[in-house]
Amino acid sequence: MLSWIYSLLGSIWNVLSRKKKTTLLMLGLDNSGKSTLLCRLATGTMAQLAPSARPNSDSFEFENLTVTAYDIGARRVWSNYFSATDAVLFLVDGSDVTRFPEAAKELNGLLSAEELSGMPVAVLNNKVDVPGALGMLDFKEQMQIDRCCSGFRLVGRRPLEAFASSVKLGCGYQDAFRWIAANLRD
Repeated sequence: MLSWIYSLLGSIWNVLSRKKKTTLLMLGLDNSGKSTLLCRLATGTMAQLAPSARPNSDSFEFENLTVTAYDIGARRVWSNYFSATDAVLFLVDGSDVTRFPEAAKELNGLLSAEELSGMPVAVLNNKVDVPGALGMLDFKEQMQIDRCCSGFRLVGRRPLEAFASSVKLGCGYQDAFRWIAANLRD
């Protein structure tokens, strides 16, 4: 009788502690921190990396997620990965205000892509530790998402939210991953 109870408790624990597998696209302009973030998440180390000439992928665990992430540097191939993803993390160098119009245009293109309809999109205002980086209100306005961030999933609206981040200091991106986990489709 006691072994049956232990077996039942073990089965319940396995179900409750099972990590959800998800595929994530890490997109953004060059020098936004995609490769550095992927390296930090996969290895736990901080590294200055050269711009990615071709897609990189790695897997890591974050709380209740097992994530396979693709760092796609070349914008022309982003759409090749849309059908195989569960969420998008769009990184922006928040200290390079001269590139905000270009970044906003690319983000708008992603948000318009039918293949990504309804998919959670988290936008990272990265490098907030760098002098001159925009605060979140100005960032959202410059990225043209100040009126469309939905927070959590709302009926008829794409899950979209923006987060302040410093990959270098190791802060902010964790909130984006928690938000993504809460907004993944079951």
